[in-house]
Amino acid sequence: MNNINGKGAYIGSDGRWYKGTWQDSVIHGMGKYLWPNGREYAGEYQFDRKDGFGVFVWPDGRKYEGFWMQGRQHGNGRSTLKDGTYKYAMWRDGKREGSDEADKDKVPTEA
Repeated sequence: MNNINGKGAYIGSDGRWYKGTWQDSVIHGMGKYLWPNGREYAGEYQFDRKDGFGVFVWPDGRKYEGFWMQGRQHGNGRSTLKDGTYKYAMWRDGKREGSDEADKDKVPTEA
């Protein structure tokens, strides 16, 4: 069996697209993944799962920038809504911890 290692690209018959690094034929390291419905993720992977720092964008403009573990948001992250407001929060196993009252909505000042 051939192992894919190093940088490369994959285009699926269903329109999925990945460009980045591979290790032993799995996505591993830095890369960017696009889905046919417009979702995209750019960041770190460990053994085919989002793991480390990355940015996930939904087709409607929502965005999560932060840390991942085994394919789920985990650790510090920033969620941006369609209107540009955002919240910083801690995440555990894909779920946001804390209450909305504890987080202050902010409008980004950076372009």
